[in-house]
Amino acid sequence: MTRLPDRNLPGRPARVHNRVVSLMVHTDRYAFKGMSRLALDAGISKSALSRFIRGERRPSYLLVTRVVGALERELGRTIDPREVVTEEARYPTEFPCAVAGCSGCLPDWAYTEGDELKPEYRAVRPGSWTEPGIYPDLED
Repeated sequence: MTRLPDRNLPGRPARVHNRVVSLMVHTDRYAFKGMSRLALDAGISKSALSRFIRGERRPSYLLVTRVVGALERELGRTIDPREVVTEEARYPTEFPCAVAGCSGCLPDWAYTEGDELKPEYRAVRPGSWTEPGIYPDLED
């Protein structure tokens, strides 16, 4: 596999960022055993998907198109691959909620049993809870 140098660090491989998990949380199918199901639906190994999501692997074109295709089928909408993977850590659309087609959701635990928004979540911008590192790991 050819490694491309990072524009800022000559000779070092560029880190590839992705927001696969942020899109997975918008689906019913991948909410439970999500890694296994997404890998199965994409026709790739769970270990390859896991390495890709953790940023340990530079994804091939085939891997990206298979993962994006599975997410598209589950979300029922077309997704530009640049919305899923990037070297710049910036995406064309700021929040994955917009990519997934929701209007800025918050997770279930942000609400009380009476469907009132908990005070600690009132300052959270819609969609921002799906940013990397905020949502619990979905690996099974």
